[in-house]
Amino acid sequence: MVAFLGRVVFPEREGRIDLHLAGVVEALTSEGDDYTLVPMILSCILRALTRCTLGARNFDGCNIFLQIWFLEHFYRHPTITDFRELWPNHTYDHQKRIDECDLPEGIDAWKELLLTLYAKRITWNYDWFSSKEVICESAYHSYLVLIGLDGVQPYAPLRVMRQFARLQEVPPTRDMSKFCYDFGKDQPHDEEEIIKIWYASKVSELNEMVEDRDRGEMIPEYITWFNDPSSFGDRPEGSNRRRNDQRTIERLKEELEHAQMTIAKQQAQQQAGVAQIRLNIEKDYQLALRVMDKDLKHAKNEAARLEKELANMIGLVRRIEANKMLKYISCKKTRVSLKKMRTNNN
Repeated sequence: MVAFLGRVVFPEREGRIDLHLAGVVEALTSEGDDYTLVPMILSCILRALTRCTLGARNFDGCNIFLQIWFLEHFYRHPTITDFRELWPNHTYDHQKRIDECDLPEGIDAWKELLLTLYAKRITWNYDWFSSKEVICESAYHSYLVLIGLDGVQPYAPLRVMRQFARLQEVPPTRDMSKFCYDFGKDQPHDEEEIIKIWYASKVSELNEMVEDRDRGEMIPEYITWFNDPSSFGDRPEGSNRRRNDQRTIERLKEELEHAQMTIAKQQAQQQAGVAQIRLNIEKDYQLALRVMDKDLKHAKNEAARLEKELANMIGLVRRIEANKMLKYISCKKTRVSLKKMRTNNN
């Protein structure tokens, strides 16, 4: 098993075999289902691709797996797929699927195909890869970190969500160079932090799968982002020579993000305080309005009572005045009568 992994999965130059694979095989055979080689294989392939982008002339990864992954994306799925056939090992009928693709032959033909290739001619999600649950990021970072045999490599599934039958949105742009390095004597290894990142991984559930798995779905903003050259300039994966500078930049970015979070928190607290003050003022205003309304009603009732008493008083005065007038007239008539009687007697 060590020889197979060393010659096929993790090939070395001149046919050498990395002795660290003995510990890997021991862990696989003794721990069983608790361990998997997939992250390690993916790390070695991506690490080799990264070295090629930095100028390496040779691809020091598993070219067989990379070729299988590459060719499977040209296969058009049938309308109905029998998942029971050869389940769950689909490597047996890989050649059959490739023969149905009608792929070009020769370097020039492949160049022409790749130069004219567009998204709708690619099968983004394999029919035999259900992708019900996909680990897409971590709670600490918008990417994951893979540990390989000879180095550490960041991995950002959010950039390739169509391969997992998910809607492709504009991915976050982060400097991942902190976790992009080869193992060496003087190279520090952040194993605990990498484990922490994996423990905080986030999963995309089945209900987030798009309807068209083959074609892949994306938002219009992703096309604009992808065609903008500046978008890729924000995602360096540097080399060991830039390691210290990149760590400093990463630390400064983290401090900036922390300061921004602190400012945002303080602003939120201030806004909450202002909102509370406004709420208290509004409550006091409403209370004052209720008190004033109550006093106004009381004043109106008191005015109505006084007005009624005044009307009664005026009525009483008028009645008294009328009685006095009647008595005065009566007295006057009596005096006139007495005066007449005296005149007659004389």
